[in-house]
Amino acid sequence: MSTPFSSGSPYSDPGFSPPPRLNGYGDAWAPARATGLQRAVAILAWPMVLVGTLWFGFGHALLGGGGGWMVFIGLLFGAPIYGTVAVISAILVTVYARKNRRWAAGSWQTWAAVPFYLLTAFYPLTVTDFGDSGPALPSRLTAWFGVSQNTSGILMYSLWWIMSLVALLVIIGGIVDLVQLNQKLAAERFPQGGEFRPQNYSSPQPGYGQVPPSQRGYGDAEQGYPPQQPGYDQNTPYYPEN
Repeated sequence: MSTPFSSGSPYSDPGFSPPPRLNGYGDAWAPARATGLQRAVAILAWPMVLVGTLWFGFGHALLGGGGGWMVFIGLLFGAPIYGTVAVISAILVTVYARKNRRWAAGSWQTWAAVPFYLLTAFYPLTVTDFGDSGPALPSRLTAWFGVSQNTSGILMYSLWWIMSLVALLVIIGGIVDLVQLNQKLAAERFPQGGEFRPQNYSSPQPGYGQVPPSQRGYGDAEQGYPPQQPGYDQNTPYYPEN
């Protein structure tokens, strides 16, 4: 049994180029190389929908910072808003990864998601809780690190606005990544006026689509001329029939 590159095979002829190995999408396009940070963001996308939402809304209570009105505010506002942003971000990452055929987030969404995750981890430390009566329960920054309560409160309210802006950038970054990827895919598949051609496969390839001389069977007829029939005199001019 002969292999594709064994003797006697069309692929063994030096003037014959085999067709490219196409992937399941019908082209030879290869996904872009992803960084470790992009892969990490993609891996964390769906877990952050649950873990990030719970941590943002109730993390201060889990750390022993009380269970007063801030838990109620987190239940009604903080957790639902954060969860919505996290779901949209995870969907954008998933769509991008499936199109790119590599489980990694896009570059723009990655640079926005990294600070968003870091701020999510830091936010519960700044929350000062309070109840209907009695003194306010200090934040973990105040209880553990001696940060003044006023400074901790300023950080908490500032993080609300900063995280809102970064969350918006995460969504915009994911959309930009998808638009750029779709444009790249379209350019690779239709590089010249809608003509299909796989990536990194210039046209025409030398010998591609031609029968190698060793396989023609009727001599070495030049390309563009009809094959010579058995018994045909090569010195006789050929006149095509009308």
